[in-house]
Amino acid sequence: DFYSNPNKRARIKIVVATYSLLQNRSAAARVLKEFQFKCIIVDESHNLKERNSQRCKLAMPLLKEAKRLILLSGTPALARPVELWAQLHCINSELFGSYTAF
Repeated sequence: DFYSNPNKRARIKIVVATYSLLQNRSAAARVLKEFQFKCIIVDESHNLKERNSQRCKLAMPLLKEAKRLILLSGTPALARPVELWAQLHCINSELFGSYTAF
């Protein structure tokens, strides 16, 4: 009913979603696109390191549209700093423009 009833979705104040929901075949991923989030908190944000992954492609537009974005990760990014691009681009796409320039 949540997926098909916009009135129920309009009353929702908090959404908790897992990375596994961020797949093209997921009805939840399609519904999440309809929300206009004021704040998104991303735990284990290092999971968004591969910009061409399905997960990252579905998450980035949501994250960029949020008024506030908090990225949490305890995993150091020492091996490949380029893996930080997707996260930084979501925070400030003007400062961290294209992947190639980064």
